[in-house]
Amino acid sequence: MRGGRAARVVVLHEHWLQEYHARRIQIQPGDSLDCTFEETVGYDAQGNELERKVAVIEIHAVIVPPAQSA
Repeated sequence: MRGGRAARVVVLHEHWLQEYHARRIQIQPGDSLDCTFEETVGYDAQGNELERKVAVIEIHAVIVPPAQSA
């Protein structure tokens, strides 16, 4: 999520993806990723944003939020 909206992100960290697909890494709703990423933004001649691309280069950790007590 970015700015309250779902964002399309390409994950380039192949080893992490292999571990995730093999179910050795779990991500739950509310979790976040500590990662290194690259964001590319394209503009037209008037400075209006035309496109935005995000690529995750390396994932360092899955961040689990602290437990909430009711």
